[in-house]
Amino acid sequence: LGGPTFADATARLRRSAPAYAQYDEALALYQQNQLDAALNRVNAALRQENEEALFHGLRGAIRLRQQRYVDAITNFDRATARDPEYFTYYLSRGIAYAAQRQTAAAKADLNRSVNLLPTATAYQHLGEIAEAEGDRETAGRFYAQAAQSSGASGQTALVSLASLEIPSRPAKYIKTQVQRDERQRFVLQVVNQAPLEVRDIKVRVEVNTPNGVRSLDTRLAKVGAGETHLMVLQLDPSQVNGARAYPLSAVPVR
Repeated sequence: LGGPTFADATARLRRSAPAYAQYDEALALYQQNQLDAALNRVNAALRQENEEALFHGLRGAIRLRQQRYVDAITNFDRATARDPEYFTYYLSRGIAYAAQRQTAAAKADLNRSVNLLPTATAYQHLGEIAEAEGDRETAGRFYAQAAQSSGASGQTALVSLASLEIPSRPAKYIKTQVQRDERQRFVLQVVNQAPLEVRDIKVRVEVNTPNGVRSLDTRLAKVGAGETHLMVLQLDPSQVNGARAYPLSAVPVR
């Protein structure tokens, strides 16, 4: 029943089916990083069906990965014109704007993408822009939001957040304590809990002696991410009642 009506209603779908097949091939090639071949396929899809936002969006993604940022922005303009409610077009265009140092446009697009769907990638880029502008507090908030995500984007944000905070808050990431070993020597333990290497670590050790508390500072050249460093302190056990340590400064290595 209703065969002619159904045929009329689905005619466009049948005409555009080959274009979507080309798009599927282009997407698979893009995911394999075969960018030239992917571009050829998506161009073929666009020649058949120019009004599909997905096709323009994929062409923009290819251009973005090729670092052809002006072309990418043009493609994402066309994608957003055809589908203004899909977050990824704004996110990707914001990244392209940021690469072009068009900061105001980048922030507008990244914030629009977050309003449509919050992502770690958007927060990461917003944090990088804020940090470049010298707004460390805002950058920290964005990195912290991004770091809540699992996966590569969340890990990148953890590194960015740690790199931002370590110079002013080393004790958050560098854990120190003084213990005695089996030979009763005093050993300084330094644990780097940050997700990146830290260099030039300055640690202050406060020693309790019969004559009061005295301080000594020591430096470590570097401690890798998640690593522990042990250092024997040159203290006379008979003259020391106890000791504690805390980090004074450290330099993150990104």
